[in-house]
Amino acid sequence: MLCFAMAHLDIERNAAVRAFVEKRLAEHYKGNRSAYAKASKLSPSIVTELLNGGRGAGLRVVDRIAAEAGVSPDVVTGRAVPVEPHADAEPALGGTAWGNLTGWTESEDEVRKADKRWADWQYAKARAIRGFQPPVPVTPAVVVQALMLVFATTPADELARLEAERQDAELRRMQKAAETRASKRK
Repeated sequence: MLCFAMAHLDIERNAAVRAFVEKRLAEHYKGNRSAYAKASKLSPSIVTELLNGGRGAGLRVVDRIAAEAGVSPDVVTGRAVPVEPHADAEPALGGTAWGNLTGWTESEDEVRKADKRWADWQYAKARAIRGFQPPVPVTPAVVVQALMLVFATTPADELARLEAERQDAELRRMQKAAETRASKRK
C-alpha cells in the first residue's frame, strides 16, 4: 500500500528505486528503456532521468513502477522485501497469474478508461491473482471481479484514504466543469 508522507523520496529510497528499475530493465526488458517506460506508463525521459540520478522518484512514479512489476510500492522503495515461495512449498497458489491470461490487457485498458476509481497498485494486485481459474474468456467484468477481490482484502484505513481521494477528484472535476460553464456564459 502507498503510505508515504512526503511528495519525493529521500536519497536512500531513490537509490532503492533506481536499483529496482535497473534490475527490471536487465531481467525483463533487455535494457530497453523505451519498452520499460511504455510498460510502466512513464515517459522515456522520466525513466532516463531517474536512472541517471537527475531526478528523484515521486509517489506517482513509484506507484507506476510498482504496478508494472506487480509488487507493492514498499518493495520498489526498499521498505519491504518481496516474498518468494520456498522451493519445497506446496503449489497451492500455482497456476498462471490472471494478468498473463489472453485478453487481460485489453480488458484492463477498457476498465481503466471507464472506471477511474481504481489505483495502479490495485490493478497490479489484480494482475497477480492466481490459485483459481477465472471465467474464460477474460472480459472487463473479470477484471472488475479481480479488482473487487483486491478491494475486499484491502485494510479499511487504506479504503477510506482511497475514497477520500476519489471524492476530492470528483469535486475538482465538478468545480472545473462549473468554471467552464461560467466562462462560456460571459
